[in-house]
Amino acid sequence: MKNRIQKIVFSIKPSGGKLLHTKLIIEDNLIKSCSLTGDFFIYPEESLEKLEDFLTNQKVTNLEKKMAGFIKRRKIVILGWSSKDFCKALMENIDKQI
Repeated sequence: MKNRIQKIVFSIKPSGGKLLHTKLIIEDNLIKSCSLTGDFFIYPEESLEKLEDFLTNQKVTNLEKKMAGFIKRRKIVILGWSSKDFCKALMENIDKQI
């Protein structure tokens, strides 16, 4: 069986929100690499790296709920995005491309 590897790159900006650039490598529905950049601010500052680490090696299935829980437990604030909108936008764009 051949592995299915996809490189997903997209940018999203909600109305009145901040820009998010996303680069993902997905292999057989598992995120192997994740990079989140943009003009948004995230607090605590180390949360961006922790969120990228959390997303790496996660299955895409049910990821929106897992990611929202991670953000809530860590009390992460993403200025320019609600955590719900952030998770939803990320998953909508992943779903469009896999």
